[in-house]
Amino acid sequence: TRVPWLQQKLLHECKVLASGSTTLEQLQLPDPAELTLVVISEITVLTSSWDKTAKLWNAVSGECLHTLRGHYEHLKSATCSSDGSLILTTSEDGSAKLWSTVSSECIRTLRGHDGVVWSAVFSRDGSIVVTSSCDGTARLWDVTTGECTDR
Repeated sequence: TRVPWLQQKLLHECKVLASGSTTLEQLQLPDPAELTLVVISEITVLTSSWDKTAKLWNAVSGECLHTLRGHYEHLKSATCSSDGSLILTTSEDGSAKLWSTVSSECIRTLRGHDGVVWSAVFSRDGSIVVTSSCDGTARLWDVTTGECTDR
């Protein structure tokens, strides 16, 4: 597949020579010259909003890739798992939700707090979620089952 020129950098001796559609002839490098083409993978940005949605955006083009809908009140936070496969959102509706980044489907809804869920994080290995709430509690959740494992 063709990589957009905005995502390419041509390097010579650790210096950026060109971005975009520059020919080797235009660069006038010594022969032989060792060149490195760096391709920047798609950069995505995750946002959460008062409109009760979270969105994944292409940071280069500005295109909205996915919109996650399902909370009944304003979102307070959104974060991704370390492998990028899951998104975790928290809301004023008292829940946290786990979403697939590929399908944008809600996989699990984590309920059990008695108030706004302010924030949440994944464990390093992605198997546990920790949520914190204005009810004064923090809870541990098993990502696979959605069960609260500790308070």
